[in-house]
Amino acid sequence: MNSQLEAYLHRVEAQLHSLPAEKRAAELRELRQHLEAMVARLSNDGLNQQEAVETALAQFGDAHHLGQALHQAHRAPESVPRFVLATVGAVGAYLYLFPLYKAAVWSHMPPGHPLPIQGLFYNALYWLLPFTSGLLAGGISTSRAGQSTACVGVLVAALMTTFFSFGPGTLLTFLCTLLAGVKVGSQRTVQFSLERSKG
Repeated sequence: MNSQLEAYLHRVEAQLHSLPAEKRAAELRELRQHLEAMVARLSNDGLNQQEAVETALAQFGDAHHLGQALHQAHRAPESVPRFVLATVGAVGAYLYLFPLYKAAVWSHMPPGHPLPIQGLFYNALYWLLPFTSGLLAGGISTSRAGQSTACVGVLVAALMTTFFSFGPGTLLTFLCTLLAGVKVGSQRTVQFSLERSKG
């Protein structure tokens, strides 16, 4: 990686020294990905490597201020209240949305098996439930422990509400959709912190 980008990341890291090692590494990894993506995009637009790096760093702003903003976003430790909030929020979202899904879809489902297009539509609606729950878990909790606990809670809630009728394929799809929501929610939280620091 470009030495100028590495120096920028080191200055950012200096402001994150009080964060747990795992969280600090995750923040720097996310920032590195954003920087590299921006440099690649600028290079594709016609800038040479040095110009692309300098432009990307200018858009991200002062490393000291960015590091402080990221540290501020995680100033409160991943304590039990936030840990619990992620789980309660994710599980609560699923338990709230599932009855709505049943009322809106199952009550209108024709006798027997639905038509293929109807089946796809019903399935698409259902997978919004774990995705939304994951989105909340990733947006509220910044640690893998908090996100994992929330995901386990959602999975248990899903199994209980469907009377443990998930087959292996459905269970795997559910977990993948849930984790996709967590990833998107987590990325949006980091992007919001970066945008706020530049503002």
